[in-house]
Amino acid sequence: MASNKRGCFCLSLRTAALFHGWLNIIVLICLICVTLKQIFYNNPDAMLIEMYNISLRTYYIQQVLLLIVHLFDIFLCALVIGGITLKTHYLILPWIVIRAIGLIIVTPLVITTIAFAVVIFKIEMIIISVIYALIVGLFIWSWTIVYSFNKEIRETLKNSLPMSSAVPYFEYQRR
Repeated sequence: MASNKRGCFCLSLRTAALFHGWLNIIVLICLICVTLKQIFYNNPDAMLIEMYNISLRTYYIQQVLLLIVHLFDIFLCALVIGGITLKTHYLILPWIVIRAIGLIIVTPLVITTIAFAVVIFKIEMIIISVIYALIVGLFIWSWTIVYSFNKEIRETLKNSLPMSSAVPYFEYQRR
């Protein structure tokens, strides 16, 4: 049964969820390229190491961990695309849970950054805070679309499955 619910820009929820899944993968591939560039081609300068008081080994460990997180996120986005294509809500569920936890952690940090920028009133901080707020807003929007489609899949499966595989009582009486 085709759904007439809209996700974004007159797209169906399915198409919008697929769009967000592929968009996440493209952004993550770009982030992986940036991380690989930082690992192999950028040497952190002495000022950066002294400013944050970190060793060179710690810097590279941080970059490798960031690379692993990006690869795991690509795997989750592939699960979302597979779940949408196969209409299996269990494949979409890990992405929804992990993104919800991430949004619960990140949203208060962005609100705190915005409040701090307003108190200090530095234009650079305000611009960075607005950019952070827009990024978090896009993540919330993406999560809402994928969650709505997951809910739609569950409702469709719940309505299409029979209550039990047993033959109803009135059919036994006819025989």
